[in-house]
Amino acid sequence: MLVHDKFVFVHVHRTGGQFASAWLRAHLDVTEVGYHAPLRDRPAALAGRPVIGFVRDPWDWYVSWYRYNAPRPRNPIFTYVSDRGRLGFAETIRQLLLLGTDDPYFAALRGLIQARLPEAAPSGHRGPGLVRADLSTMGREGYFSWLVARMLGPAPAFVGRFEALREDLVRGVEGAGVEVTPAMRADLEARAPINASERGPYVGEYDAALAEEVARADASIVARYGYRFGG
Repeated sequence: MLVHDKFVFVHVHRTGGQFASAWLRAHLDVTEVGYHAPLRDRPAALAGRPVIGFVRDPWDWYVSWYRYNAPRPRNPIFTYVSDRGRLGFAETIRQLLLLGTDDPYFAALRGLIQARLPEAAPSGHRGPGLVRADLSTMGREGYFSWLVARMLGPAPAFVGRFEALREDLVRGVEGAGVEVTPAMRADLEARAPINASERGPYVGEYDAALAEEVARADASIVARYGYRFGG
C-alpha cells in the first residue's frame, strides 16, 4: 500500500502493482505502509482519502498466479493446494476455487495453511501479506474474488483493469486530484512490464469445465468489470 497526500494505492497481488508502484514512486511523494497490506490496515487518519486499486481478468489471473508460484512454491496457499508443486495448473486451481467451502477436506486444508501463516504480517514482508485470521473469512466465492474483497474492502474505490493498466492508472491518479504531466505520461508509456510471468495466452491452459468453474466462482468480478473467457 502506498500513501499519497491525496490518495491511497492498494497493491492487489498479480494485477500490475509493482509496475504501478514504481511509476508512482518515480514521480510522486508516496510512502509505503505495507507491501501487500489490505485497505483495512491503513492508518485511521487516511480513511477519507480516495483509494486506487486494480483487478484482472480472473481466468488470466489464475494462470499468472500459478506460473508465478510454481517455480518456487513458498506461498503457503499455493504449497498446499498444489500438493507442494506436484499438481498441474487445472488440479491446483480447482483446489484453490474450493478452498473456502465447508467440505471437510478443504476445511482441514485451511487449517494446515493457517498454521503456516503469521498472526500479523511481519514488518517489511514482501510476500502476499496474508495472516492467520484471513482464511476464516473465506467463503464459496472464487479465491480471486475473495482476495480483491480482502484487499479493497467495501469502501468506494477507483478500481482499474489490469488490461488497461497505464490508462486506468492515470485516470485514478487524476481523479484523486493529482496532476499527471506530459513527462509523467511519456515515462508511463515507455516503461516495460515488471514481474510478468512467462507464458502464452491463458485460454490454452483451460479445459471447458475449469473455465466454467472460474466463471461461476468469480461471477461478481466477471459481471462487474465486463470480463469474458478469451477476452
